[in-house]
Amino acid sequence: MTSKKLHPTDIVQFRREYLHSLDDAFPADVTTAKLELSAWLVRMESFFQPTTRGMGDASRTLSIRGNLILKGLILAKRVQTMMHTLVNLHLSLQIPMPKRVVRPLYTCIEILKAVEFMFARKNPILAESSSHLLRQVAHSLFSFFRPLKAHLEASKKFDDTKLDVLAAVTVLEDILNSGESFSYTRITVLDLAAQIAMISPDNGSAASEKGSDLDATVPMGLKDAGEPVKLIWKLRLLSDFQRKIRGACDCSFFYWSRELLHPFLADLYNQPEQANRIQYVVGGFLDAIKLLRGAQHETDNELYVNAYAEFIESVLEEEIVENLCKDVENDLRLHVHSVHLDHLDAPNPKSADFKVLHYYLDLRPIRLHGKTLDLRQHVTHYLESMFYNLTTVALHDWKTYGEMRNLANDKYGLSLADNHLPMGSLDQGLDILQIMRNIQIFVARYNYNLNQQFFLERRSDKGSRHLNSINIHSIASSIRTHGMGIMNTTVNFTYQFLTKKFDIFSQFLFDEYIKSYLQREKRWYKKHRDDKEVDNKYPFDRAFQFNKDIRKLGVSDSGKTFLDQFRMLITEIGNALGYVRMVRSAGMNYCSNAIKFVPDLNRTHFKFEAYAGDGVAEEKNEETGKVLQDEIVGAKLSRETVVAARNLDSVISTLAKNFSENNDYFKVLVKVFQDVTASDEQKHLVNFYTILPALTINYVETTVQAKDLMYKNTRRRESYFSDDGFAIGVAYILAILDQGEVGLRLCS
Repeated sequence: MTSKKLHPTDIVQFRREYLHSLDDAFPADVTTAKLELSAWLVRMESFFQPTTRGMGDASRTLSIRGNLILKGLILAKRVQTMMHTLVNLHLSLQIPMPKRVVRPLYTCIEILKAVEFMFARKNPILAESSSHLLRQVAHSLFSFFRPLKAHLEASKKFDDTKLDVLAAVTVLEDILNSGESFSYTRITVLDLAAQIAMISPDNGSAASEKGSDLDATVPMGLKDAGEPVKLIWKLRLLSDFQRKIRGACDCSFFYWSRELLHPFLADLYNQPEQANRIQYVVGGFLDAIKLLRGAQHETDNELYVNAYAEFIESVLEEEIVENLCKDVENDLRLHVHSVHLDHLDAPNPKSADFKVLHYYLDLRPIRLHGKTLDLRQHVTHYLESMFYNLTTVALHDWKTYGEMRNLANDKYGLSLADNHLPMGSLDQGLDILQIMRNIQIFVARYNYNLNQQFFLERRSDKGSRHLNSINIHSIASSIRTHGMGIMNTTVNFTYQFLTKKFDIFSQFLFDEYIKSYLQREKRWYKKHRDDKEVDNKYPFDRAFQFNKDIRKLGVSDSGKTFLDQFRMLITEIGNALGYVRMVRSAGMNYCSNAIKFVPDLNRTHFKFEAYAGDGVAEEKNEETGKVLQDEIVGAKLSRETVVAARNLDSVISTLAKNFSENNDYFKVLVKVFQDVTASDEQKHLVNFYTILPALTINYVETTVQAKDLMYKNTRRRESYFSDDGFAIGVAYILAILDQGEVGLRLCS
């Protein structure tokens, strides 16, 4: 007795060898399946059109449609089996998946989803053709049994076998002709009746073997017993092909291998021209949501569904969105910097690392669970945030990021919003609130231009690539942001600043050396002003000599004399007043733009609240009979509308009041300090006008030197082209001390 051995003897080793051979053959099998899919998709698109005109015989077209449905179902099931076997064997045997099968594996997902999406897209035509397909198959099936039925009915002698066969054929005919749909029960009965109908009356066996001599054993006319089996199989599949397609294209088993989504998307990102495959891969992994919805061990299975959907979205963000955002930013940065930097070359499209990123940006939004992910929108938001944040860190680079924004629009079609940063637009600069809080620093670092009304930052000692400038439009933008009330607050801060500066101003003129010099010069001028040599004009030589004499008192660490520091003090006072002047002009500019659509500001009696509410009765002067207020018929609108109309009246009234030129802040500041300087404690200030000649010479020499430095490469803080704050400061102090006429006569 021979002993029987199990083959194979080692099941685990056999599985390992089979898996190894499967890994080797898997890429080639997937390539073949992909080619079959391409051909199938083309034929599906050709034969599943809304109209059958031009397709020839309708019966032939129906037959082709049925065969295409079956071919798509078989292809999907074959690919699903290949993929399922590969993944589960690697999991069960705990063998790492080789890199060469990663791309073919997600290609299988793409094949399944392509089949499913094609059936979904052609669903209206499939629904229209399904009943005709079933009727055609039913007609073909009964055509095989019609000769058999005729032969049996013509027979004169019956035995038990013939009676059973005739009964089976009759049942088969009744089922095929009784309705348009074929349920599972009807298909089962139909299959059983067909098997009975194919029994040979001579030997009682099923004549179903292919190639048997049915002419001898089946005299009833049944020529090919295999054809009815094939037709019943076809009828079984076509009667429920939607459900079978969903099952064959289901990728929910990837839930247990969801970590594969990371390498799948990472490999897809390295192939920009294959970006359209992302939706298919994501769609395959989303099939697991149907599996999670059927969880019975939890009352609220939506927690699992949402957690899994968030996992899919997070992997997409990590592998696709983040990398795409960084690559687009780097590409824009390299292109822009390669223009400005000589040592940097533009990206070479022929290099191996070059990616054509617009394939991702041209994708339709990726469908996820209950939401969509738009790559273009994510990249746009990332670039807007990045440009904004980097510009706030380095304001001098705003132009570079502006060029990158324009390049993103030209190259990728990304419409990036303006970041509206102060240094990134021409109509904005330092915020008025920031200047107000640091006005002592502002007046020292900026120079004022009286004619064009702008402030220009002085060059710092360490040097800088760009200088800030402030004009009326930038202040008007700040007023639009903070409101009109910021103007009065600015004047209050300026008053506090001027109070501190006037204390220093008074201390300088109270110095014994300065006071004695001014008194001496005052006595000399009164004594000699009528001389022919003087002619009521202060001599230049005496003013120039005072500049030399005051240097003997000492200089600061930066080389500034006391007269230089006094001149800078007056300039800072003038800059503060220039800032107030600019704020007033900017306020009028803002009001004019805000109120330009109001037709007539003089019609102060026009009230929107009255027209929106209950109206106003007519008012007359009892004595003259003159109409003071016309009758207004109100619209009696809702309370919210009346409140809105009242707010509109308030806004228009405020703008009209601020638009007028009655708000002269200079008069207020002059009057406040005139009351202080008129006291006996400030008598030493009356000699201020006598220092003006020496102070003017000092200012002229400094200005000429500063303008000369503008033409040299070694530009320092002392190089500038405008410093009108000194003139405003002198004029303001002369107005306070009421020395304008004598000061003008002295320096003329």
